Amino acid sequence: MCSKPLIGALFSRGDSNTHRVWRILINAAHYKRTVTYGELLSITGLSSFGMKGLFEALETVGEFERKSDRPWINGLVVGKTGKPGFGFFNWCKKYIPKERWSKLETEVYEETLEWCYQFWSDDDTYEKLRNENFLN
Repeated sequence: MCSKPLIGALFSRGDSNTHRVWRILINAAHYKRTVTYGELLSITGLSSFGMKGLFEALETVGEFERKSDRPWINGLVVGKTGKPGFGFFNWCKKYIPKERWSKLETEVYEETLEWCYQFWSDDDTYEKLRNENFLN
C-alpha cells in the first residue's frame, strides 16, 4: 500500500503520466512495497484516462526497465488479490520461456518482487537512477 514517502515530491511540472507511474514504482520498490491499481490511478491523476491509460503506462514502464536490464517494476502494481493482473502476466509471456509459464503467478512473480526490492532498495542505485530522464 502506498504511503506518503512514495508520493512526496515525486513529480516535476513537465512529467508525463508514464514518467509519474515510473517514479511512483521506483519509490515503491525502494521502500519494498506494492501499489494497488486504484492508488496508482489516484496518485498519478490517470483516473481521468481510465484503466486503459494506466495499462499503457505500465507496459511502457515495463519495456523501459526490461530494455535497461533492470527489474520489471510494472509487477509492483497489484489488484485485490495482492498480485498483478492478467496484463502483467500476459506481458511476461513475451520474455519468459514457455516452460515457466505455469509458474508465472508463483515463482516468477516472487522472483520479480525480490529482484525489484533488492535492486531499488540500494540507496546508491536509487539516488543515481531516480532522476534519470525517463524515455528521453
